[in-house]
Amino acid sequence: MSPAETQRLRRIQQERERYRIAQAEQKELERAERVNACAELHAAETIYREAIKEHDVEFMAELLPRVRQLEERYYRLAGFEVHHEW
Repeated sequence: MSPAETQRLRRIQQERERYRIAQAEQKELERAERVNACAELHAAETIYREAIKEHDVEFMAELLPRVRQLEERYYRLAGFEVHHEW
């Protein structure tokens, strides 16, 4: 193999490695966003359940749209179809 071919092969390998690293970083960012969305949804659902236990209808009415918004965000990030039954 000539020096030019060796250099070309090395450059191709480096490009592939950079691409692989960029893909792994992107995947990790997406995972972190899903985890964050899940945690936000869980927190909102917990607060909503507390409002139900307390029979706080006004607070429930305020929270429900936010819970639905967070559900939709999490499902979209997780790759699930969003079905609105409300």
